[in-house]
Amino acid sequence: TLFLGAGVNAGATNAAGDACPLGPQLSKRICRDLLNSPETQVSLDEAAEMARYRVGPKAVNDYIYDALKSYRPGASHLALVQLPWDVIYTTNFDLLVEEAGESGLVEPSGEFKTVLTTTASLSPFSESDILYYKLHGSIDFANTPDGRLILTKADYRFYEEHKRPLFRRLRTDLLSRNFLFVGYSLSDPNFRAILDDCREELGVQTF
Repeated sequence: TLFLGAGVNAGATNAAGDACPLGPQLSKRICRDLLNSPETQVSLDEAAEMARYRVGPKAVNDYIYDALKSYRPGASHLALVQLPWDVIYTTNFDLLVEEAGESGLVEPSGEFKTVLTTTASLSPFSESDILYYKLHGSIDFANTPDGRLILTKADYRFYEEHKRPLFRRLRTDLLSRNFLFVGYSLSDPNFRAILDDCREELGVQTF
């Protein structure tokens, strides 16, 4: 079972050769383009929150969609879709894994099926499908409750109420499968929060 973080996007570029922005770079772009304040240096959650107050949630979601949609899968995405994962969990909200699986550049090990909520029925999926749990939403459904992007403190409160049940499925996998964490740093607050959630679901202090 793969647990995928934003670091996997390092090296992905668009047609102009620009590197895919990770959290700090995306924050700078939001400050520059939506807040008209390029000198402001804040975290992504703060930049997104200020931008929502200024231009509204939909405009922020649309901006992030446009900012990320132009990038193409990198070598790491093309490599990972060829491996026979049973399940993938991610805190990423871009579409690079899905696009890598559909690119035609490599032979994927299965069809990647996005799951955004525990209310989604898994019955249409086959054994050959690879379930792709996007815990922090997805840019193509960012303006819907199920696909809402988890960016700000308010979003995390929403996450606690609506997304946290996904960890019950994660708990089962943690008890029965081998996990590979890719694209996270131990200094990443998202990663530490995930570890805390996992420990809480398992009722243990350490792994």
